[in-house]
Amino acid sequence: MTSAKTVQIAGIPVQLTQKRVKNINLRVTREGRVVVSYPWHTSEAVVLAFIESRSDWIRATLSRTSLPSEKNSAGQNIISGCEVSVWGQPYALQIIPGSRRTAYISAHDLVITLPNRYLNDLTSETSQSAIRKTFDEFLAKEMRKILPEMTAAAEAKAGRSASLYRTRRMKSRWGSCNTKTGAITLNLELAEHNPEALKYVIAHELTHLYVRRHNKEFYALLTTFYPNWKEVRSGLKNARPSLR
Repeated sequence: MTSAKTVQIAGIPVQLTQKRVKNINLRVTREGRVVVSYPWHTSEAVVLAFIESRSDWIRATLSRTSLPSEKNSAGQNIISGCEVSVWGQPYALQIIPGSRRTAYISAHDLVITLPNRYLNDLTSETSQSAIRKTFDEFLAKEMRKILPEMTAAAEAKAGRSASLYRTRRMKSRWGSCNTKTGAITLNLELAEHNPEALKYVIAHELTHLYVRRHNKEFYALLTTFYPNWKEVRSGLKNARPSLR
């Protein structure tokens, strides 16, 4: 169940959606839309104040989305200023010199450090690959932080345990389950979305330990393990990765 409307804040149209989420989530889409989702227990006044506090960042991000060279669509280079997401929160990508490849969050930025050999030509295939690899390594680290607690809770609800959990980039799936070995693989891109997305995919793959196919029995069990799965799945349907 959701409730949505559009408001004007400091001259900026903002789409507000009240839904079953834990935190206020703000993002600017690649098409230049400002989208905010917030919990049912949070008042609209609190949400509007939060958005106003981020108005400078919103304007800066909107100005970047209006420049074709800044957009991170297929075939275009990843550069400083591109928008990325981590656990559903938007960050501006900043690429700076460093002794080694690494990534970290600083205020409203996701900072990637690269040795000078990559910075000489950031548009080269080698440099672009290094940026993507560094971001993926950062997402994998984020996943490792949250997975033990999240999988333990999901397994307790499902009454089944995976033999192991793996993470990697997946082109067409959010996750997969080897029903013979009990191994579950999770798409690294889930770390770009609200943690509820990861909870849903874990529950989905654990359900396959009972039912291999997507049939009525499968979805009935999934509803028991994760009642909100339809809404979360819907939110993932049109999702696009940050740096692809």
